[in-house]
Amino acid sequence: MKLFVLGQRDTVNGFKLAGVNGEIDTEISDIDARFNSLVNDKEYGVIFLSRRTADKLRAKVDEIKLNQPMPVIFEVEDDSSAAGGSKLLQFIKESVGIKI
Repeated sequence: MKLFVLGQRDTVNGFKLAGVNGEIDTEISDIDARFNSLVNDKEYGVIFLSRRTADKLRAKVDEIKLNQPMPVIFEVEDDSSAAGGSKLLQFIKESVGIKI
């Protein structure tokens, strides 16, 4: 099973440091199409979404979480403050098992 992150630049770059592939949130139509392709690709077992990206896709994210066992979707705080950065590093460490 593969991991993927979709979200704000800092979130995606943080996960990329831990070896997780990702894509930076751009236009809503692009995000929607990319999220659909990830959810329908059976190779992806875990999808990380930054909070702002998840909010843009809220109805779809909630539907997937409630009705599909896979992929597992985690929402990550994407605060760019220093405290948000340390939260992101802690989350990566806990979820991926890599300390950066």
